[in-house]
Amino acid sequence: MLTGDQPANAARIANELGIDHFEANLAPESKLERVKALQAGGEKILMVGDGINDIPVLTGAQTSIAMNGATDLAKTSADAVLAEVATCFAYRKRSNWHAKPVILSVRTSVGL
Repeated sequence: MLTGDQPANAARIANELGIDHFEANLAPESKLERVKALQAGGEKILMVGDGINDIPVLTGAQTSIAMNGATDLAKTSADAVLAEVATCFAYRKRSNWHAKPVILSVRTSVGL
C-alpha cells in the first residue's frame, strides 16, 4: 500500500485490510515512481484515490477506482467509481439487483 497518509494511520489501515507492506508520507510523484517500478517488475496495480493529486497514479495503474466523494477530475480519470455501500444496498432492494456476481466480476478483473 502506497499512501500520503501519516505512518500511524497507514499502519492502522494496512492492519485492518491485512496488508503486510505499506509506505507512508509519499508525495504523488513518489507513488507514481513506485507504481512504475512495480509494473516494470511485472506487478499489476490497483489504485484507489480521491483527489487531484491521485490522478497521475489513477491513470498509470492497470485498474483504478475513485472514491464516491472524490473530485470530479479524479472520478473521470478512474476506471470505476466506488459508490457508497448504503446507496448500493438501497439500489439492490429497489431493483432486485444481485451484488455477488458484480463483486466476483470485479475481483476477477483485478486479480483478487
